[in-house]
Amino acid sequence: MENLKFRKGSVKSVDGAEIGYYSLGSGPGLVVVHGSLRSAADYEVLGECLADTFTVNIVNRRGRGNSGPQGNDYSFEKEVADVTAVLKETGSSLLFGHSYGGTVALEVALNNYTLQKLAVYEPAISIKNSIPINTLPEIEAALMVQDYKKAFAGIMNVVSNGTIPENQLPDFALAMSRYPIWSYLCLLLETAPAEIIAVHNADNSYPKYSAIKVPTLFLNGSKSPPQLAIQTAMLAGELPNSKIIQIEGARHSGPDIDAPMEIANELKGWFRH
Repeated sequence: MENLKFRKGSVKSVDGAEIGYYSLGSGPGLVVVHGSLRSAADYEVLGECLADTFTVNIVNRRGRGNSGPQGNDYSFEKEVADVTAVLKETGSSLLFGHSYGGTVALEVALNNYTLQKLAVYEPAISIKNSIPINTLPEIEAALMVQDYKKAFAGIMNVVSNGTIPENQLPDFALAMSRYPIWSYLCLLLETAPAEIIAVHNADNSYPKYSAIKVPTLFLNGSKSPPQLAIQTAMLAGELPNSKIIQIEGARHSGPDIDAPMEIANELKGWFRH
């Protein structure tokens, strides 16, 4: 994104950390929060599709690009403070989050009364220990010695909820390592353990989102693992003012890979009316 037509900005969070973001377009301010193993750069197409209607501000969460490191005391609370700072700095009142970023967006909406509307795509939540942490020591040990294929396989085993058979994960990691994106992905692997812990620590806490009053759109992909549709429905059921839309043909990577244009169109319809 550094060489594209996105405007580069940054803001200080509550703890003094620098939080970077990229802006494009004009109109009402919309903040986009990316998922795990992602950075702002992955939402270039989505941002461009939205920029004819909104001023799109894509946050680089901690540990990425022009933002500060996660730090040893990383938490959802810090992510909430970071996104809140970007909302305030950009004068935005619309918020969209993908996966882990969707969970951050829900957390922001719990305590932010300036939001007008919220949209999330398959937020990352743990229900009945569906995001376990018992294998994290092995993942962290692999990261320490830069065995990124083993670390990637371990992370996928945790976050896929068993949708990828464990005996296929080494081959999956090997296949991924052959793509040009692999070196970029290896940098992002370092951010995954802290985010997994944050989701795990919030296990079974999703009923708290019933306190969100802002109108909320839940999006999910028709080709995503079935449990994500179930979780989306459970979340939506807790919010008094929500709606669910399924994106045909999209997987969990809908906003950044599978269907950015289709998702942008749904977001335009939601946020404009």
